Amino acid sequence: MDSYLSIAGPSYGEIEKIKGSRFLSAAFPLSTVSDAEKALDTLRKAHQAASHYCYAWRILAQGQKSSDDGEPAGTAGKPIASQIAGHELWDVLVVVVRYYGGTKLGTGGLIRAYAGAAKAVLADAAIVELRKMAALRVTHAYEHASAIAAVIARYQMKIVARRYDVRTFLELSVPEAKLQEVIADLRDATSGRAVIESLT
Repeated sequence: MDSYLSIAGPSYGEIEKIKGSRFLSAAFPLSTVSDAEKALDTLRKAHQAASHYCYAWRILAQGQKSSDDGEPAGTAGKPIASQIAGHELWDVLVVVVRYYGGTKLGTGGLIRAYAGAAKAVLADAAIVELRKMAALRVTHAYEHASAIAAVIARYQMKIVARRYDVRTFLELSVPEAKLQEVIADLRDATSGRAVIESLT
């Protein structure tokens, strides 16, 4: 898999009340568990009177996780996770915030409500195709700067970090599918003198 689907930015929604309960949903792009925790913390602060903050995330590099947050087991987190998987999305967090309306919905009702709220917010999200990226560190002499810059431009690589000393230190974000090809071209461009390390 050289590329995958995710969402371009945050998306928010709310389905119709079900027996007095409100279900607000939010979807966020993310790349780490820390990103998910920050987004959850922000929602909890914004909706302090809510009764449940159920969620699921699916991260390409770290797998997936879901939470029922006090709802009966399997009635909230799992239906949300199923919607993310059904849309074939990665690097996504979906949270459904429930304000309890005073009437119990039962197992089936909860599953339908949480799945429906997740489905609705993902339907409104902008889906994007992303390339899988790898990290590369390159250490080189100043005399090779222009040759390395040409390779960076050819592959449209992103410079994540750069530090100058006696030698130049670069951290690059490289399309994973092109990693070995990039390494070979960097070696050729510097006559094998650059130190190239894969950080992935």
